[in-house]
Amino acid sequence: GSLASISKTSMPLQQITTSNLDALQAYGKAEEALGSGKVKDSLLLLQEALRIDPTFALAWGRLATIQNAFLNDWKGAYASLNQAEMHRTRLSAREQALLEATLSQYQSAAQWIDRWTMVTQLYPDDFGAQQNLGLGYWWYEHRLDNAIPHFMKVADSRNPHRGNSWYCLSMIETERGDYRKADDDIAQGRKLGALAPHFEDVGSDLAQRRYGAVLARLNTAPAALPASMQAEKQVRYAAVAVDQGKLDAGAQYLDKAAADAAQTPSQAQQARIELARTALGLAAHQAGANGELAALIDSETRRAQGPGPAVDGSAAIHLALAAMLAARHGQPQLARKALDASRAMALDHGYYDRAALWKTADCETRFVASPKDRAACLTQLVDGREYFQTHVALRLAYQADGDATDYRAQTKWLTAHRGQAIAELENEPALIPNILAERSATASVQIVR
Repeated sequence: GSLASISKTSMPLQQITTSNLDALQAYGKAEEALGSGKVKDSLLLLQEALRIDPTFALAWGRLATIQNAFLNDWKGAYASLNQAEMHRTRLSAREQALLEATLSQYQSAAQWIDRWTMVTQLYPDDFGAQQNLGLGYWWYEHRLDNAIPHFMKVADSRNPHRGNSWYCLSMIETERGDYRKADDDIAQGRKLGALAPHFEDVGSDLAQRRYGAVLARLNTAPAALPASMQAEKQVRYAAVAVDQGKLDAGAQYLDKAAADAAQTPSQAQQARIELARTALGLAAHQAGANGELAALIDSETRRAQGPGPAVDGSAAIHLALAAMLAARHGQPQLARKALDASRAMALDHGYYDRAALWKTADCETRFVASPKDRAACLTQLVDGREYFQTHVALRLAYQADGDATDYRAQTKWLTAHRGQAIAELENEPALIPNILAERSATASVQIVR
């Protein structure tokens, strides 16, 4: 932050940050509160700092971070960043570079990686930059090996927010199936008292089917969490239930999650929960599930084609996953509609996550009638970075084609990559569909035995 960069700039501190000591004090207290996991307190303190000094660019930037990471409020975060940009003369050279890098996310994946790489080279001790570069490699590029060193730099520092980097590392190790390492990472994060915005600290336990440990963690979460985090908690309860084959209980938890998410401004979170509910409804052969899928595709189409920057790629990801569900449940036209609506957002901004899922759904939708061609199309997407659902699609294609050998190989892949089913992708939009698919694969392995 500003205090660290005083020596590197000629401007006096007041000009860079704020001429108001009360605003500066509120900002400092907000940082302390966030470091000890008190999100609501931090938010109120930042809002107070901005009430005292509306031109306090640094506080606008911090507000954006909280809106993004903890409140699932992309639109709010983008608006806050634009406020910071309006008052950028109040920022040091270093902070201006950080702001530009943060805004680059709204343009393309390549710009995100390039900008943050540049910032880490200029300011190797800037742990926020290291964290963001790690996130870019992990979430947007799905390059786990590239992400780890950046998270490690933060985790090994004295940065007050380093607990979150330990949780990021735990998710990556969970995805790789290295649960011992993941458990160690989680222990480090918890020791620091860090709050996991999406309960990332239960990922490893869930992957290892340690349901008691997951429930204990969820049950002891602070009561005063923001509604968006309450929703995430209910989604994790649902994951445990679905994983145990209790689909009705899972559906009830997802209903609660939807009610919590409805209290927030985040359409992305609401849609993600709706996707999980629909996947579960289809798996349980519920009467209204097809209608719910069509409604979800309608609302996410509006979001994907709405005005503003390509800030939130979640609409493209949800539409790709929804298209997979439609193609697999006899609605290829609906699948096509979802894919046409999200094509530009998925393919034009260089984000691997959006593109890989879109292409998977596209193979399934184009070759609904020809499992052989579908398998050939999907096989070309297997590049070592592919997501769990690409293998789910391949398994279904081989099954439809009567190809027992390749079907068994894909079944084996799915059961061997349970950690990936749980931990892949930003905010885990495929968590419930992945668990359902992994359960089906595990069941058929047991039948074969």
